[in-house]
Amino acid sequence: MNRRLLLPGPLFVRVAIWLFVFALSPLPAPVAQLSFQLEVLGRTTVAALPPRSAPVEAQHLTEKEHTQRILLYLEHAEKKEIDPWLRDDIRIAWITTLEASRGNSQPHVDATYRVLGVHPDQVWTRIVARRKALLGSEYEDFFGGVSSPKKPVRSVSLGELRGRRTA
Repeated sequence: MNRRLLLPGPLFVRVAIWLFVFALSPLPAPVAQLSFQLEVLGRTTVAALPPRSAPVEAQHLTEKEHTQRILLYLEHAEKKEIDPWLRDDIRIAWITTLEASRGNSQPHVDATYRVLGVHPDQVWTRIVARRKALLGSEYEDFFGGVSSPKKPVRSVSLGELRGRRTA
């Protein structure tokens, strides 16, 4: 089943409908551009990638071509993203992909250092420390006493485990 987001009618009617709706509720430029391409022009692929009528089989691409396509996709995603934290995540993914393609043995660690200036294992610790520094005594009101809710550690007998399996 082919489901498309294309607005009804010929091209000039679709453009008129899209402009009317856009005037009522404007969108950020990247989202508006994507909306126009999807809903008015009926394009479902990124312009930089091969058109749908000429599919490229994945098994015929070289490793370098795969990497270039992934980097291009991440680059477009980063430009469209409005959330700065998600943009950082996408940038880390981009650098990780690039470094992995160059044979780096720890690309995610290097990428996280470049973007956030800290080892990946320390990211959450730094987030919590920053929150505590910004909120001070009000930190407990916002986030409680523990940074992530966990069950307390306790011993469990073999009989209790067997009872859980049947229940």
